[in-house]
This record gives sequence, structure tokens and C-alpha cells, in this order.
Amino acid sequence: HGYGHATRTLAILDVFAKEVNSLEISIFTSLSKQFFEESLKSINLKVYSIQTDVGLIQKSPFEHDINSTINELERFLFFKNPEIEQTKKILQSIKPSFIVSDISPLGIFLANHLKIPSVLIENFTWDWIYKSYLKNEPRFGSLMQRLREIFALTDLRIQTRPICERINKLPLINPI
Repeated sequence: HGYGHATRTLAILDVFAKEVNSLEISIFTSLSKQFFEESLKSINLKVYSIQTDVGLIQKSPFEHDINSTINELERFLFFKNPEIEQTKKILQSIKPSFIVSDISPLGIFLANHLKIPSVLIENFTWDWIYKSYLKNEPRFGSLMQRLREIFALTDLRIQTRPICERINKLPLINPI
């Protein structure tokens, strides 16, 4: 919609780069490689193209395609496709120190599966978004539960202001 999560990730990576010498970063994203390379010129960066979450599929800027969203979530959230298997192999070969996910469930799932520490950064999660559709579309119920299970796997979960649903036991930080 406006690359807000990607922009927040850029800000976090920029701080990492200032604090850590010889930092190597691998980004797994469906966004353009140039988006990250242009902003992080001084960082040793590798960008891999992969879908990391579903979100809401839209017919137009103002109309969501709920049926397509549910179908895609049902396909995606069990992480059983060759692209994800390839990503697992890449992660095993690069052996990251940790994985940061900005509301994306894939990074959390893979980190847990590969025993890599994980950080979830969020000001909302998709299960919170889908809650507003649940009354008219009960198929969201099991998908929301699956997302909650995945997000519970994270080693560190940080919420950022402005927050949509505050969880008091989690650290809360100002906007990034």
C-alpha cells in the first residue's frame, strides 16, 4: 500500500549497519531488489525474491477480494511449496544469527523450524486485520488461529506505535 513495513525494515537495518561492523544482510521479500539496494548502499546486501505473507488481496485500492485472500492463505500458511523449501536451504547455507520479520509469518515459521532466533516487529498482525471479516466469513477463524500459532513461535516480539492491538507483556517502542 505504501511500503510502510519495508520502510520500517530499512530504518532498522540502517541502525544495525551503524552499530555492527562487516554486517551481512539477506532480505527475503516480494518487493523490488532496487528498493532495498538504493536505500542501503553501504551494506553488504543480498535480496531474495519470495512471497513472505498474503495480507489482503485487493480488486482495487478500495475493494478487497476476500475469497481470493482466503484461498491464498489456505495455500500459503502451511508453507509446503518448492519456493519455501529453497528458502530453507538458503537459510541453512547462510546460517543467519537471527531473523527479523515485520508482520510476516514466513520468517517466524522458518526461524522456528531451523532453530534460528527470531524477532517479530509489528504494529498489527494479520489475525487482527482478519477479525473484522470473521462475522461474514467464518473461514477466517482457522486461518487466524494458524497465524496466532506462528506469531507465538517468535523469540522476541516488539510492538511499535501507533499500535492497533496492545499486548501489555510485549515491549512497546515509538514509531521507527
